Amino acid sequence: MRNKLLLIAIGIVSSFALAAILSTADSSAYTTAQIQRHLRQGVRTAYEWDRDCRNNLRRRPGYTMGSGNYRRLINGVVPGINQAAYHSEAWLSERGQGNTQTPTDVNYGQTRINLQLNYAMFLCGTLIDRDYTNTSSMTAGRIANQSYRWVTTSNARDRRPNRVGSRGMRPAQTASTIRVVGISVISGGGSVSGYSSGDMLRVRRNGNTRYWIAPPVNLRYNAPSGGITTDRTIRVRLRYKKIQSYHNTNLNRAVNICNRTRTGNPDRASSWRRCRTQTSTLTIRFKVKRRHNLAPQVSISGSSVGYGSSSISGINSTIRNTGDATSGRSFYDLFRFRVPESRIGAFRSAWNSQREQRFTHGTNFGCQNASRLYSGIEDCVENPVGVRNASGRTFSPGTTLIGNNRTDNNNPTRNAQVGDLICYATTVNRYASGRTARDWRTSRPNCLVVTPNYNLDPISSVGISEITEGAESIDGVDGTVINRGPTQSKPVDYVVSRFVVDASDSLSGGQGITRTQNDWPCYVPETLWGARHCKEISGSLQTGQTINYPGQADVVSNATDDITDINDLSFGDKVCYVTIVSAYSPSANNDTFKYSTPSCVLVAKRPKVQVWGGDTMVGGNSNIITKVTTINNHLYGSWSEYGVFSNGLVDSASGAGLSADSNGRALAPASDYNRLTFANTFGGGNFGTYGIMSFPVSVASYFSGGTEFNQAQIDIDSVSGDRVYRRDGDLRITGGEMRAGSSLVMVVNGTVRITGNVNYEDRQYSSVGDLPQLIVIAPNIIFDSGVERFDGWLVSDNSGISTCGTVDPSDWTSGLTAESCDRRLRVNGPVQTSHLYLRRTFGANAGHPGMPAEVINSRFDAALWGYAHSRQSGAIKTMHLKELPPRF
Repeated sequence: MRNKLLLIAIGIVSSFALAAILSTADSSAYTTAQIQRHLRQGVRTAYEWDRDCRNNLRRRPGYTMGSGNYRRLINGVVPGINQAAYHSEAWLSERGQGNTQTPTDVNYGQTRINLQLNYAMFLCGTLIDRDYTNTSSMTAGRIANQSYRWVTTSNARDRRPNRVGSRGMRPAQTASTIRVVGISVISGGGSVSGYSSGDMLRVRRNGNTRYWIAPPVNLRYNAPSGGITTDRTIRVRLRYKKIQSYHNTNLNRAVNICNRTRTGNPDRASSWRRCRTQTSTLTIRFKVKRRHNLAPQVSISGSSVGYGSSSISGINSTIRNTGDATSGRSFYDLFRFRVPESRIGAFRSAWNSQREQRFTHGTNFGCQNASRLYSGIEDCVENPVGVRNASGRTFSPGTTLIGNNRTDNNNPTRNAQVGDLICYATTVNRYASGRTARDWRTSRPNCLVVTPNYNLDPISSVGISEITEGAESIDGVDGTVINRGPTQSKPVDYVVSRFVVDASDSLSGGQGITRTQNDWPCYVPETLWGARHCKEISGSLQTGQTINYPGQADVVSNATDDITDINDLSFGDKVCYVTIVSAYSPSANNDTFKYSTPSCVLVAKRPKVQVWGGDTMVGGNSNIITKVTTINNHLYGSWSEYGVFSNGLVDSASGAGLSADSNGRALAPASDYNRLTFANTFGGGNFGTYGIMSFPVSVASYFSGGTEFNQAQIDIDSVSGDRVYRRDGDLRITGGEMRAGSSLVMVVNGTVRITGNVNYEDRQYSSVGDLPQLIVIAPNIIFDSGVERFDGWLVSDNSGISTCGTVDPSDWTSGLTAESCDRRLRVNGPVQTSHLYLRRTFGANAGHPGMPAEVINSRFDAALWGYAHSRQSGAIKTMHLKELPPRF
């Protein structure tokens, strides 16, 4: 029964505030105000404890003192009813105060908070004066109704405890001791330090008060990284051992019990070893003090600005109030300044973060801040983008945007050189609670480096416009990159690339193509134009080169490109050259390229003509020009076997001067292959201008009379004997063979189209009279493309003669390709015409660049036939006489 009387419950309750340190010596009764300050919830805590005890009495109001039931009731041994004698608890609070009704105030970001661990025991109204232990008739109900002994929410009603005892209304407990084993945070983050394992909380009987309050144990809460920035509740696990003492205030004589086990004096370590470790969860609430904190910031789109730029855009300025209270009225300014390149290192080390300082400001407070923070700045400008307030404004909690996407049009790069920094910063005063108008906070500057401002223009050119199939090199390749200014470029890469495309492909320059790999010299033309056989011109690739302004980079100059690696070059291809440059402007990097309009050389066919067995004469003021092809230092071209006469210039060959096999003629001056080109001028290298050449002989008038020919077509096989036919209209000659002893003169007033081969009978002739002969006289004579041989005379004094198809005189090569008119035409006979359109494309290929497309062969048989014909007429006339200059 004794042990039952000594069982006292303990309640461990969490709290937020801190209890005061109280003396263990007997002291006078506490006032209501003192209890309000010292207990976890003040007087409310004592009221709830006492109310619990009072209600338990009321559940057995008839229990009397003399029967012992009253003692059993308050000791909690009555079934279904808790004890009604003591209450106790341990809790955490702010150091120096036990009440935790309001959370503990902390500063924003505070990392360390001083706390205390409190412990208190309370005697219910059942154990305090007046003592009715010896009044056997006193009932529990009457005790419960004595209001003077019960705490209210507004009155602590501190009274003396009754004397120590184990009967009636006398308290048996004289002390309670808690020994701390450990304290750890279980939620809310952080840790607890500043206490020692073994620290003790002890309450002892005080004969003057029902409130027994232990001196607290001091400790410290350590917040997680960044400190406490929001209101939070921390839950802590207290591990402890507890000894309760009874019947004697001298602990050596008291009955000391822990966990229902009798132990020794709690002041002795040996006593604690018998005690089990218990746990209890305590809580404490932190509330961040309301305050304001202004954090200025500046951001800019991009990291550089071009030299000489007249504006900078994308400037943003914010002042972020990270506190929970609205600020006072603050001044602010976004200002600009320049840092010379030579001072950048010192500038960054001196001002690499947000800075704070105190000074008395003037009107230019932005630049005052800047000059005080770093003395090396220049050209400071206040309010360049309209973000300034010199009359003051408030900032509510959160982010306040005061300048969004602003543009500085106030000459931001004035006096700046390449490599300098153009910086912006925002400053604000009264930036935090407690700060004055003299206190300024300035953001970390956001800076743009002044970069070169230039525009590189790649250009390519080549000295020739065409080559023939089989050519082994192309001369005169030029590639240039011009800097259009106004500054030197940053390091760039450039190259001249050669490639092959079809002649019909349209090519133009451009920029913006990107490639991160090293194959960019050919990636550009291959991607843009489907190029093949791409290759860098030898020595043209340069990397990391700067180009001055004014100035240019000569990538290649008058270079000779070996094209023997192009094994499938053919007619209709173009060999092209493009100049490519990276980082062509400040905004382009070394993986972004600009390319010139390619310069191309057409792989063309340059057909040749050869005149055999006679002279070539041109009347009027016309020239004789047949281009000479040079391949690998060998010459190929058109030529006349004998003399060449022209009143105009002659650029051709006479005396069979360019006659050669497929290897061509070795390189030689023009005079070596123009030995029979007649001239009346002096000076080397000038050929032609012999004099006015006229042809008074009219072949048509020589043949008078004749038979009217009414058919639109004639087959030469049908001709026999000597015939002179005249036709008024077009005529088609379908081909055939002129037999021995026959001749035909066709005088046509229209177009003659020759659609088949015409040849003289191939045999031995016994006399000149047997020689066949065909003479075609017409204003316009046209050969079809399939005709390869024509034996006879061709005379046209009007529109002329076309060796292949109908001719547009304004563009007589129109429609020609290497695949059209690609058969050689051989005319065996004299040709006299006002216009000779040589439209055949045969030959002039890689196998034999000098192979002719047309051969005009003034064979001897025409002269012999004429001789025989004149004998029949019985007269020989001198029709034309020209005196030639002497030839030495």
